[in-house]
Amino acid sequence: MTSPDRPISRLPIPSQAEPHPILAEMFARIRAAGRRVLNIHRVVGLAPKLLRAQATYAAALRDESSLPRALQELLILRIAQLNNSEYEQSAHRGVALQQGVTAEQIRALPTWRDTTLFDERQRAALGRATLTEPV
Repeated sequence: MTSPDRPISRLPIPSQAEPHPILAEMFARIRAAGRRVLNIHRVVGLAPKLLRAQATYAAALRDESSLPRALQELLILRIAQLNNSEYEQSAHRGVALQQGVTAEQIRALPTWRDTTLFDERQRAALGRATLTEPV
């Protein structure tokens, strides 16, 4: 159910009955990694080559970064909070926990400066994740 103040996609979700070969490959990879195929994957899948490019880009950000995955996820959650992105928070909360971010740290993110739950590197990174302009 949707409410008038929550936007929804107006794009159709591609059929799973006979997926495009690129989609079939991409979705199989997602499932093989133990992840769920999300609606955002299906909607971007309207342009299968773009989905493949997006997945390559996301993997590079995730796997080739100099930041540890736990710190990446901590920052994703903090930036999602600052931008009031409930979707991003819900999508990354479980990943953050899997990567070693504690539930206490996640709960403390809104007031991270007032707690000792974050180490020096985390505090430095969180200090850089601020809004500079209203969203």
